[in-house]
Amino acid sequence: MRRLAKIAYHTSPLAVPGRGDAGGLNVLVLNVASRLASRGIEVDLYTRRSDTVSPELETPAPGVRLIRIPAGPARELPKEDLPAHLEDFTTELVRDVKGRDHDVVHSHYWMSGLAGQAAADKVTAPHVHTFHTLAMSRALPDLGDERCEAERWIARQADLLVANTPCEADVLAGRYGADGERVEVIPPGVDHELFSPGSKPVARARLGLDDADLVVLFVGRIQRVKGADLAADAIAELSRLNPALAERVTFLVAGGASGVDGPQTLAYMREIAGRTGVTSAFRFLAARPHRAIVDLYRAADLCLVPSRSETFGLVALEAQACGTPVLAARVGGLPHVVSHGRGGHLVERPDPVEFGAALEDLLGDDCRRFKMSVAAREDAASFSWGTAATRHSFAYCSLLMPDGVAVCG
Repeated sequence: MRRLAKIAYHTSPLAVPGRGDAGGLNVLVLNVASRLASRGIEVDLYTRRSDTVSPELETPAPGVRLIRIPAGPARELPKEDLPAHLEDFTTELVRDVKGRDHDVVHSHYWMSGLAGQAAADKVTAPHVHTFHTLAMSRALPDLGDERCEAERWIARQADLLVANTPCEADVLAGRYGADGERVEVIPPGVDHELFSPGSKPVARARLGLDDADLVVLFVGRIQRVKGADLAADAIAELSRLNPALAERVTFLVAGGASGVDGPQTLAYMREIAGRTGVTSAFRFLAARPHRAIVDLYRAADLCLVPSRSETFGLVALEAQACGTPVLAARVGGLPHVVSHGRGGHLVERPDPVEFGAALEDLLGDDCRRFKMSVAAREDAASFSWGTAATRHSFAYCSLLMPDGVAVCG
């Protein structure tokens, strides 16, 4: 295999996670692409042009080209407005890939899947698809029937589906009718050179935090599906349960409002922060580049991942790699990432009362958190981007060697 096309229509792989619609998809696409390129596979990343400043062609890593395709206005658009411009994107995408001799087309997210299938059909290349989120398993519908029908179609048309966890693979086979033999489970990874334990006092000094604080961290897009409102309610519940303990808590919120409910969710969190009786200190931080998140993880005593729906849980993995215990709900792929009773604690459902009680237990037991920190690092060690890239490469090869002769570089 010499060249791969990866398609991320709705968000650039270079976008800052936590800002707009950027999140784990961006992190995965760029990390896997760069590691595939280091193994000799050239990768073209396709995304919609969303500004007038960035170049049409960019090289974010050796062997990786980012190609921005015009489709609709050259500015950030709400996700719900993007389907209207998908046809234009698909037309331009097909025109470009016809001249670049790609061996495999790999699309990410459902809108990219529609464009990717068209491109793969045109150049007679295998089509691989990763959904990242599935409408039928999300707590909150996204574009309703249109998205569900598109996802069903992609699940049946793609030559191979990559699922992040066994839970996602089960949903694809059971609810979408995908052929189980065409579903490959490949967990995302984590950059252990970047996300690793470090000095908590140094990290706190950079953030202006006191060493005596108990720091609870939320990282990600501020929207209901990520449970940002539940995080604020959980801190309020902690203030009700144990005001003295809550007074020692600083709650860091790192991310920007996202989606149609984002601004309302952020306003709700700020209202909770100012409510009488809530004794914890709230600090709202803008989304920041991926490398700058490390200090947040290292400074925190606990990372709260209160998602109502989560395909994998990259934030939980990154936090654990830094030695920070995770508190999350037993939803979606989170149990695959967070080992209950080891590096993390899972409540049975995304509920502020359950989260508040767990916060009281964990923040009130320094010895338990220390043991969880050690276990968290051990648990995260089994996930790496190198492994993820190798498994993607093997999956591509399986589509390109019908006669059993290896064709990958």
